Amino acid sequence: IKEYTYDLLKHSKLGIIKSGTSTLEAGLFNLPMVIVYKTNYLTYLIGKNIIKLDYIGLVNIVLGKKVVPELIQNSVSSETIYNECKNILSDRQIYFSIKNDLNPLKEKLGSKGASEKAAKIIYDCLK
Repeated sequence: IKEYTYDLLKHSKLGIIKSGTSTLEAGLFNLPMVIVYKTNYLTYLIGKNIIKLDYIGLVNIVLGKKVVPELIQNSVSSETIYNECKNILSDRQIYFSIKNDLNPLKEKLGSKGASEKAAKIIYDCLK
């Protein structure tokens, strides 16, 4: 699947994406998504207390607002994932609002040096 990642993103209607750089890749394809993140509880507590960010998904961090839903730790379940996906796919207004809100991502990251730009945005948020 890895060699077909961009083809999959290009032809998908919705993604269930783990938190990380894959959210940026999906966002650059204007793919509505649900971000999920679940880890060891101790790791989660340490991270939550050290890193003070409003969002965990890089797409939301870079765009500076909640564009796509995030399911974190205890809110991650098959039922909550299903409900978020159903909510996005069953409401055209929500679906196209997410697609529209993802548009500025390309401008913010650009084509060259996207990793550095994303890192700077995140660094600035942490200050």
